[in-house]
Amino acid sequence: MNPGVILIIVYVITNNYSESKVIGSRDQLEELGNSLYNASDEVVVLDYMNLKSTIRNGKTAWIVEFYNSWCGYCQRFAPTWKEFAKGVVGWRDIVIVAAMDCSNEDNNPVCREYEIMRYPTIRYFSIGDKGIGIDAEKSMTEEGVLRGMIEQLQRDQQEGRGGHWSNIAPYRSNNSEGWKRALPVSVKFHFFLFEDKNSHLGSAVILDLHNITTLQIRRVTQDNEWLTKEFTVTSFPSLIAFNRTGSPVRLKLSEPTRAGIVKVIKKFLKTQGISTEPDRPSPWEAQTFDEKNLPSGVKPSSFPKKPVADILYQADLENALRYSLEREIPLKKRIEGEQLEALKAYLNVLKRYFPLNRGNSEFLINLHSTVSDRPSITGENFKGLVTLYQQDFFPVFTEDRGWIGCSGSASRFRGYPCGLWTLFHTLTVNHAEAFEGEDPRNRSEGMVLRAMHGYIKNFFGCADCADHFIEMAKKKDLFSVQTVDSAILWLWSAHNEVNKRLSGDVTEDPEFPKVQYPRKEHCEACRTSDGAWTSEEVLIYLKEKYGRSGIHYGSRENSEIVRPRREHITVSLDRTVQTKAGWDFTVFDISILVVLYVASAAILVLVCVQFAVKKSMKKRTFIQTLFRRA
Repeated sequence: MNPGVILIIVYVITNNYSESKVIGSRDQLEELGNSLYNASDEVVVLDYMNLKSTIRNGKTAWIVEFYNSWCGYCQRFAPTWKEFAKGVVGWRDIVIVAAMDCSNEDNNPVCREYEIMRYPTIRYFSIGDKGIGIDAEKSMTEEGVLRGMIEQLQRDQQEGRGGHWSNIAPYRSNNSEGWKRALPVSVKFHFFLFEDKNSHLGSAVILDLHNITTLQIRRVTQDNEWLTKEFTVTSFPSLIAFNRTGSPVRLKLSEPTRAGIVKVIKKFLKTQGISTEPDRPSPWEAQTFDEKNLPSGVKPSSFPKKPVADILYQADLENALRYSLEREIPLKKRIEGEQLEALKAYLNVLKRYFPLNRGNSEFLINLHSTVSDRPSITGENFKGLVTLYQQDFFPVFTEDRGWIGCSGSASRFRGYPCGLWTLFHTLTVNHAEAFEGEDPRNRSEGMVLRAMHGYIKNFFGCADCADHFIEMAKKKDLFSVQTVDSAILWLWSAHNEVNKRLSGDVTEDPEFPKVQYPRKEHCEACRTSDGAWTSEEVLIYLKEKYGRSGIHYGSRENSEIVRPRREHITVSLDRTVQTKAGWDFTVFDISILVVLYVASAAILVLVCVQFAVKKSMKKRTFIQTLFRRA
């Protein structure tokens, strides 16, 4: 075989191996959260393959929740969205309720294209909408979402869309019998529902009953003085029924709610011998992973509490960093202005203080340098840079292991939020360790906290979580921190404050309850006899846990579960030395090296043989030439 061909084969093998370690890591890295919705909900689950085609080619309007499955606020909002979907399931021939998980990496490009900046985001799409939709929620309550959606449906109908829907626009005529002119033959009774001008109650009732073809309902708002006076309507809502001849019957509303009014109308129709059972639209099945939810009626307190390891894992740090760089930041369509400055500050502290196990800091240095030279950058281009520099400086990260210390009892628990806290704790401690040796012109005591503030404000996916952090930062004077040790303690105190607020929350992992840390068994000296914190001891504890010497490079299986911090540090150091002393290669790595070694040896042998053959042929040719001359 030609040596050149062999060289090409070797190059392809090594290049593909390198790319698979970088790009293929998406499949190896544990998925951070599965869908909050499944086939038992009345929510259609969309993804990157079907969202555009479904909305653009559909014959209904759509209202879609774009969410992030690890986002605490999204988890709290999920029951509201499910109830909302159940409440309008009868409207599915008009508008369909759906959801899309932007934490799924495959969905990232679509979420970026649709400019989803906060989670959850509610978007309304008109029939055949080819744009990015309209923000629809009035408030993040079932009532607020319903009101926002009805307003969009009304606007669609006013603009000529949704012509086949029941008319939800107010009845404007001052002729109380004008409705008779276009009354379909199937309609036996007509209803006027009088309501306040800004109410959406009438529209909801009309849509709830729109599949019953024997009735017709029209809204009459309070500002229609002609009809309110003609029928002496003095309270709102009020309901009047008419048969086909126009004889009015005032119906008493003992419960003036959406459900109450629907009940009164159905009861009245039954007394007239008219069926009120509509044909329900065919149910949609959510095509998604069926997450195993907590059994109904089982309280979190009934779960056994697992012993908590007091160990800092390199895998958790790297997973948090990679999710941040590969998924969260790239969700932005364009990064400029304040967001760009926040990104530069974040990358600056990462390149200085993030402990890359393989020591390949060139990855972060080059990423920061490239971004710093640009006036703006798209999220897509940023992700391209991350991928490019991982290839250029391969290997950057250790072998993918998924979450270890931040692993939850289910994929929606802990994970990335836990990893991000861990990341910034580590950065504050490493900043303190390096501070004295740094150039005074390029250092600042609070630079890590400010970078964290900028990142959370501009990039963190959970909108409610970010708002709480910004509010807490203001209350606790984040920007007034004077020393690097104060920065470490500020973040510890803030973390405990968040733990206290979320303790017992629906987002809390039942097997890993949120507590004030460090636990007594991890640092007995950190508390006084009456339970008060001893700041000096807490600072020592934090520096030992989050410093470079405290990082554990193994897995959960080969680490002690509950050991006091001071005792376990020695063991951790020994393990770290052992890990770093070895080559840290996997079986696959070694196999590749063997293949490369054999291929290289074969190339050398072939080259030598070729040279020998050529030399022999030259000598033979030279001798033959001499003989001819002779």
